[in-house]
Parts: sequence; structure tokens; C-alpha cells
Amino acid sequence: MSDATARILSHMNKDHSVAVEDYLSVYGGVTVDNKVANVRMRDIELDHMTIGFNHELIETEVLKPIPFDPPMKSLREARERLVAMAKEAAAKRGYSHISINEMVYPPKQNYPVLVLTVLLIWGFFKPDYLYGVVYPKVLPQPVTDFVRFLTPFSFYLIAFLHIGECFLCMRPRLNKHRVPLDFKIEWMLDCLIEGFPSWKRFDKLVKKYEKGE
Repeated sequence: MSDATARILSHMNKDHSVAVEDYLSVYGGVTVDNKVANVRMRDIELDHMTIGFNHELIETEVLKPIPFDPPMKSLREARERLVAMAKEAAAKRGYSHISINEMVYPPKQNYPVLVLTVLLIWGFFKPDYLYGVVYPKVLPQPVTDFVRFLTPFSFYLIAFLHIGECFLCMRPRLNKHRVPLDFKIEWMLDCLIEGFPSWKRFDKLVKKYEKGE
């Protein structure tokens, strides 16, 4: 195995394992489900790549050759060819070829909004202490009474908007980019509290990955 081949295999298996599964599914015609495991690119030649995987009904590793059409003239073409195939394969499976495996937390300038949201939740569920003890120490009583009057309406409005954003804006993005469950929970909770800045931040993260292709 040449050094170039070894570098390609290491890079694909370490950083683009989802793309390798897409190749196997779309170009290899293999149903990639919970019966299939350890999907890895085993070899790459000018005219084909070989993907290995284990199946619970088969004792030994299965090797699936996937031809390049047309064949490459040099392994220098591998990156461009594999990226193009990854985009096509992911799209056919209803996904993006870019998978996100991280969480980006709110920047410091968003903290005041988060604090206000927490205070709103606190005021809705525990109003007596917040409006009877805390707010009167820092706000005039008429202002405290007005804020308390607005709290139920504000809570239901923001809850309606943020829950809608979670399921209409954030969840489709997370599914499209195949975000793992642990990060998916974090993104959904952040969107529930923060709203649209959360999924806007997710879009910015995706664009960063797109530029790094």
C-alpha cells in the first residue's frame, strides 16, 4: 500500500465515516442498518474503492468493491472525486454530505437574553418569590407589578415561538446533518431557551465546514 493510499484511507475512515456509509448504501447497494457495523474504506485504486463491513448474519468481513466511472488518472483526483460522490450519495439518502458532531454555545453577548428567559420561566412558575422579594429590591413597585402582569402572556408567546422553532427550524437541520443524539439534545435545549439565534449559529457552523471542504 502506497503512502498516498494510506493517507486517503486514514482520512476517510477517521473524518468522513458517514460518507463511507453513504458510498456503501448508494453505490454499493447495501442496506446500512443496525445489522451492519464497522464500515470502513479498505482500499482505493484508480478504477475502484473497496469498502469493508460486518453483518450480523455473516461471520467474516464483507468486502464491497465500488467502481469509479470514469476511472481516475491519478490518486491526486481522489479528493475531488470522493467529495463529489459523497454529495451525490448523501443527497440520494436525504441528507447533507456534511455531518455535524459538535455544539457551539451562545456567545457572551447573548447572555442577557438567556438571563431574561430564565427570569421569565422563574417568574411564571415561582412568581411569589421573584415578584414579592427579588424584583421589589431593584425595581419600583409599579414596574414590578407591570412585569408580573405581562409574564403569563410573554411566557406562552415565547414558549409557542421557541417550541415551533425547535421542531420546524432546528430539528430538520439536525436530521439533515446527522447530528449525534447527545449533541442533538444540546442543540434542541439551546433552541428551546434561546430561539432563532441557536439555529442561526448552527447554519454558521455548517458554512464553516463547507468552506473547509
